[in-house]
Amino acid sequence: MHTPVTEFLVLKRRQRQIRQQDLARMVNVGPSYISAVEGGRRLPRSKAFWNQVSKALNLDENEDRALQEALRRSAPTLKIPTETSPAIREILFDLVDRGDTLPHALLEIVRIATKASPTRLGKEQP
Repeated sequence: MHTPVTEFLVLKRRQRQIRQQDLARMVNVGPSYISAVEGGRRLPRSKAFWNQVSKALNLDENEDRALQEALRRSAPTLKIPTETSPAIREILFDLVDRGDTLPHALLEIVRIATKASPTRLGKEQP
């Protein structure tokens, strides 16, 4: 899925004639991670990651603003039913904010726990 930020990243990287492998090395990630970001399969939420990308691509002030706008327009929205409890709401926002930094095993535990729950997510249990 291509988003404004994936299109921006590919365009700027190619304009500067930087290969994915080289950009990956410059921002301390694997080449497959850059490929996944450019392909729209990952959208890092970390400001540190995007700051590193901006520096690696040597973006000027206007380009950096354009990157921030592309990130804003690419951000997924989270629609939570109004009846969702405050505790579950807080957990959901924490997961969204930290999703890229949480270990896969922890996310899998959350996924399994929510599928095994006899009640709907967000409903208070008696």
